[in-house]
Amino acid sequence: MTTKGKPGPREILYSICPVGNASYIAASKGWLVEGLAAAGAAAVKLQTLPQDRWKVHFTYEDPALFREGGNIPPIWAKSRGAEPVLLGWTFLTWKQSILVRADSPLQSVEQLRHKRLGVTRSANALIDFWKATIERGFETALMARGLIPAEVDFIEILVEQGRGHRETFALEALKSGRVDAVYYGGTWVQSLLDSGRVRSVFEFSADPSLIWPISNENPIVLTVSRKLAEEAPEVVVAYLKQIVKAAEWARTNRAEVETIFAEQTSGTPAQVAAARPADFHLHLAPQTSGQGLLALESQKRFLLDHGYIERDFALEKWLDSSFLNTAIDELQRAQTTAV
Repeated sequence: MTTKGKPGPREILYSICPVGNASYIAASKGWLVEGLAAAGAAAVKLQTLPQDRWKVHFTYEDPALFREGGNIPPIWAKSRGAEPVLLGWTFLTWKQSILVRADSPLQSVEQLRHKRLGVTRSANALIDFWKATIERGFETALMARGLIPAEVDFIEILVEQGRGHRETFALEALKSGRVDAVYYGGTWVQSLLDSGRVRSVFEFSADPSLIWPISNENPIVLTVSRKLAEEAPEVVVAYLKQIVKAAEWARTNRAEVETIFAEQTSGTPAQVAAARPADFHLHLAPQTSGQGLLALESQKRFLLDHGYIERDFALEKWLDSSFLNTAIDELQRAQTTAV
């Protein structure tokens, strides 16, 4: 006679984009693993698995995937019939800049009229979110200064797989004079400025009353596979509780947050600090209210208008705020009980 062993914990995949977010704090502190274990689930970082499985970061073709990161891939996946559940978003304010060579005569966006703007393109990407981000970044800057895209020349820079990062190709094109300006965002911008090789002719956050700097990383979104949300809602709530916990911890630990984000975004703590507003650590918690849906609707419209997605869908039906609300309620009750 044989007896069946007790089933092991349910394997849950998580994937976190390198942008600087509460999910990464929770993962680096071990809270994601601990919190999910308490809910009967085993947390596995997607990028520790064989690379042929990584595409679910974009397609959501996995029944048990959490993802926090850029908004373009989940919008693309949703438009193609995938069913990720939108759990919330966080507005990520960091430097977005139009850069020129340090020795360039260009001093302003207005002077980009009839100039060549570099747009990297990947031939193998499921969804080329970087290309979309760069195009939107340029268009936002141009329109903020009274120009239209038709007044400049967009030069495609093909990114060859296995020959370095996308940023390397853009910088090579800028250095060689093939293009006159490139777009960058995040900690990487600050590292380039620190190198002295480039300078900024437009910083998006310098005039927030004029433009709304929506990008792939602003807002970042938190999503989960629908199958997991329906079959194990307690696991989804457990995951979110760790994210909220990490965001609350960040409010009083800015220096350590800068160190953690430096590791995540391949920079230094000083570059993380320089690329973000002084109070960035106070605004890492996911939310489901405010202007998030409006920002995502604007992004979806851009992707439709530029051919990145073909099918529209209703954003308000995509969001399910019940999981985050439950997570916050449970944390508040636990805090009250502890007191």
